[in-house]
Amino acid sequence: MTTTPGFVRQHEAREAMNSVAFQQQSSRGISSTPGMQEALATAGDFGTAILGLLKRYWSGDWGDLGEDDHQANMQALRDSSKPRLLAAYEVSGEKVWIITDAGWETTTVLLASEY
Repeated sequence: MTTTPGFVRQHEAREAMNSVAFQQQSSRGISSTPGMQEALATAGDFGTAILGLLKRYWSGDWGDLGEDDHQANMQALRDSSKPRLLAAYEVSGEKVWIITDAGWETTTVLLASEY
């Protein structure tokens, strides 16, 4: 059986994100930007999709990231002083990012156009 690079990347990420330290630190707060709040208020299924994306994010599926961003995420999981964790997805034609800040204090859900 051969494995695809994406599967290996997601497996590595899932293993790292299951660490006790990450789970304790990252559960402190989830916020959203004004544009995301507006999108959630006006699109019925958008909110359900975002909840699904958060589940993917916490399981180590960071969506449409290049290798550099994936490696930066893996480094951040090994050393919480590194810049951030990032995930990129698409929902209803909108690019959505999920970013956990350095130190894992806050996770923000935003439209990529707001960054």
